[in-house]
Amino acid sequence: MATLHELIAEVSPEELLGAIGELYHHVLGYVRSMALKCAVDLGIPDAVNRRGGAATLADIATDTGVHPSKLADLRRMMELLSTTGMIFDSSTAGDGGDVVYRLTTVGRFIAGPSNFSPVVQFAVSPLIVSSFFSLPGWFRSEPGASRSLFDMAHGCSMWEMASKNPAQNSVINNAMVVNCQTYLELVVAVQGHVFHGLSSLVDVGGGHGTSMEVISREFPHIKCSVLDLPHVISQAPAGNGKVQFIAGDMFKSIPPADAVVLKLIAEVSPEELLGAIGELYHHVLGYVRSMALKCAVDLGIPDAVNRRGGAATLADIATDTGVHPSKLADLRRMMELLSTTGMIFDSSTAGDGGDVVYRLTTVGRFIAGPSNFSPVVQFAVSPLIVSSFFSLPGWFRSEPGASRSLFDMAHGCSMWEMASKNPAQNSVINNAMVVNCQTYLELVVAVQGHVFHGLSSLVDVGGGHGTSMEVISREFPHIKCSVLDLPHVISQAPAGNGKVQFIAGDMFKSIPPADAVVLKNILHDWSDDDCVKILQRCKEAIPARKDGGKVEAIQDMLLMFLNGKERDEQEWKMIFSAAGFTSTRLGSPLRQIQREGTQRFGDGVLPSARSGGREDGDPTAAHGGSRWEGGGPRTSVAGGSVRQWDRGGPRLSAAGGSVRRWDRGGPHPSAAGGDVRRWRRPSPLGGGRRCKATEVALAPRRRATVGRRRFAPDLELRCRLEVRHGEGEDSRRGGATASAAGGSISPPPSLFVILFLLM
Repeated sequence: MATLHELIAEVSPEELLGAIGELYHHVLGYVRSMALKCAVDLGIPDAVNRRGGAATLADIATDTGVHPSKLADLRRMMELLSTTGMIFDSSTAGDGGDVVYRLTTVGRFIAGPSNFSPVVQFAVSPLIVSSFFSLPGWFRSEPGASRSLFDMAHGCSMWEMASKNPAQNSVINNAMVVNCQTYLELVVAVQGHVFHGLSSLVDVGGGHGTSMEVISREFPHIKCSVLDLPHVISQAPAGNGKVQFIAGDMFKSIPPADAVVLKLIAEVSPEELLGAIGELYHHVLGYVRSMALKCAVDLGIPDAVNRRGGAATLADIATDTGVHPSKLADLRRMMELLSTTGMIFDSSTAGDGGDVVYRLTTVGRFIAGPSNFSPVVQFAVSPLIVSSFFSLPGWFRSEPGASRSLFDMAHGCSMWEMASKNPAQNSVINNAMVVNCQTYLELVVAVQGHVFHGLSSLVDVGGGHGTSMEVISREFPHIKCSVLDLPHVISQAPAGNGKVQFIAGDMFKSIPPADAVVLKNILHDWSDDDCVKILQRCKEAIPARKDGGKVEAIQDMLLMFLNGKERDEQEWKMIFSAAGFTSTRLGSPLRQIQREGTQRFGDGVLPSARSGGREDGDPTAAHGGSRWEGGGPRTSVAGGSVRQWDRGGPRLSAAGGSVRRWDRGGPHPSAAGGDVRRWRRPSPLGGGRRCKATEVALAPRRRATVGRRRFAPDLELRCRLEVRHGEGEDSRRGGATASAAGGSISPPPSLFVILFLLM
């Protein structure tokens, strides 16, 4: 498999950045599940519902007890839950007004009387989520006493644990009750004829009889019974008195009846409602994708496929990774998930009736072979990181104090403190930082190496094991490269190429002098006050702008995970101004990738980019198809993703990129695989008008529809912040300039957002 240098030669840097963004999305799929559970635990859907189905951020915070200091973080979570209309739709009330959040059809299932929230609380409970960390061992184990994944993780079956733990039993039963009730109401409403002619019915494993309550109410002539385990029946409510409860074991005997119900019967309900339930389950179980990806990495599946030339059958993979033959069907299901929308693998059948062959996608190539990104997966989906999110509701309601971050609250210390005392954890973090830094710096040097010209010295603040400086010193041997980091990090730094100097210190106290200072994903870890202190130390370390001094701050978007902060352009300007810099300038991490996406919109017609759409109200794209829905077309262009009209405007995908919804008067087209944010100027569409959008485009995300499930990867937008400082002169007369690094361009999209990967 290709090294990173070879990948850069084969694939454009833009596509590689897009692949990395896509990989992050899959790695962090669990964040969506955790955000949804947090919203349910805080009572956000119910709070919005009580206000008539629409509420502002301040309303939500007031009604759910979120601490005022956490409003910015609440806004980020609400933005995630509003992505592609996941749980909420959001809109702005007038010019400069507050954002108003409204419940979608999906969101209405977890609010009010028809409340599906117990399903969320069960499916995203610590016991269930933590079970998936045992998946690699389960795949390699022989069938035995521990038959299920839950068995292996917890030493007993879920039902055995429920029989001994009333609280857990209650969680399971509540989830089963609302799930059964929802489906049976739909079944009875649409296909009630299936019960005609019956005089008796037994529901095997029917729990508290919710299904039979519904059926006995609608068909009082039917004698309804429920068979379940004794500990379940013992807690069954009185109900309507028409249902008989029988304690027993379905493996031994089932009471006689005209018909037996084995859930779930039938996909028979109205499409929209069933689609909404399916969509909800997709978000609830988003963490399964992350866990499947981590399992594949831990088993060595990408490397196994790589060693076979980039393509392998299921049997090949099982043989090479030690998967037990009895688990082949389960391995196939996991591979199908990892192949969904070309996530990590592409799959195809070798001839009629032949074996399915799995091939690595561009995304998959990042976690195989020499250019191996897998340490990032192993860090981001580690038990310590994932388990932290179960403390999110309490963190939102807590006052700022000693436990300032989510990790602090969950584990009683910061991640850095834990790393300083735990060599194994420190190694996991450092390995992730090394491969992540190396990948990005290779891309930066390949495309935008000129930013280092004219420098004779460079210090990387928080540079870890010096991976970034190794790359730069190799490509620019005339630059004296140094790394400043905490003592426990520097103590484990490898020898490297001998050209990088390692300095143990504290960036809050002093930074070694250099022509330029690099802050790679450092500022997002810290509050505004701390960022100002760091930048003040940088200002002291570098020469004035006229002498070539500058700060390169390369940022990801992030969240509250480490007490950091996601910032928009204005917030970045305020921080640099407070530190003594006089202006800011935004740019991309590799270069200004200016994409001009021009699309001619006729009277309700969106033609395909390649072959043209039909101008008959049903514009079908050349490589994806489309159909009208809700007053507008769903259009896919050149193999891109499919969107739908949203509040009067189209969602258009071009050349494999992704598209956002209309926002304040303009569409969000994507061109040539990039992702475009908002229009620079609002551009209303009318018949025959030409509308032009120019933006920095990076890290595309794709969305596809598989059955009723829509996969909508969230996007990480990165931009580079280059800061120069002067002697207080006006910027137009040679004063300080700051050009941005990765601060998010307002408003940031979501993934809650990319948070801890580069810290």
